[in-house]
Amino acid sequence: MRFLIDQRSFEEMIARSEHPRDCFVRDREYLHHMYVDGVKYVVARASTPGSKRLRQPVTPMHCCI
Repeated sequence: MRFLIDQRSFEEMIARSEHPRDCFVRDREYLHHMYVDGVKYVVARASTPGSKRLRQPVTPMHCCI
């Protein structure tokens, strides 16, 4: 994997109006990749908030039968 760790890359990523589906996690829940000259990069600054959300416990759903 290739990583972009600078703030400018993060700002460029969020400034873009269109992103391929594979640049998102959990069906467009949050953006964490971008393409530069056809090469896919993980934008490190974008991954941190998303990873914190992914670590939050999931509330179990209750079902009545």
